Amino acid sequence: MAEVSSGHGMGANEDSGAKRMVHEVWNVKGDRMTIAELIYEQTKQLPEHLAREVLDFVGYLVERQERERDRDLINAQEAVLKAIWDNPEDQAWDRV
Repeated sequence: MAEVSSGHGMGANEDSGAKRMVHEVWNVKGDRMTIAELIYEQTKQLPEHLAREVLDFVGYLVERQERERDRDLINAQEAVLKAIWDNPEDQAWDRV
């Protein structure tokens, strides 16, 4: 179980059920929770079909991060190899 502390006080006129951004989360032992732990705790409360949607979204984020990393690597390789590919001595290979 986790206690959520937003880092902002709730005024008397503010709705305690209002959505707010979470800045700090503490478990029952008083230890600060990681984002992964918070996601786990929140997901445990969801019905199975909604928990599967969370899992699918996490999978999408992982794949997107991998694609971005691969694209960065390709761009770095292209920049380094440009001098090798684009030179007058290598023009004969441009027509192959």
